[in-house]
Amino acid sequence: MLVDALFGTGLSRPVEGVAGELTDLINSTKIRCNAQVLAVDLPSGLDAQSGEPLGECVVRADRTVTFAGLKPGMARVEAIEYLGEGFVVSIGAPIELLQTLGTPIEPRCRE
Repeated sequence: MLVDALFGTGLSRPVEGVAGELTDLINSTKIRCNAQVLAVDLPSGLDAQSGEPLGECVVRADRTVTFAGLKPGMARVEAIEYLGEGFVVSIGAPIELLQTLGTPIEPRCRE
């Protein structure tokens, strides 16, 4: 199991340099070793608002665990190839707050 927790919701530019090399290493190790990849918050290199890659270096996760609620871009079909299976973990944020942030779907707690 590889865990991607390099970047999350606040990323606003392409992943480059050493961080880009790490995303490439995660993806190549996944293929070479038939490893599973778990992304924390969202896959590094993916735009939380649009669900599209911010550049060429994007982690392709098998599972993504995010907190409070889905990010707007996670509801887009284009994001599925990077997100894999998704899980939302409640951190106690009020539904009203999530609605003001544009969360597209009410969060469900994983049991």
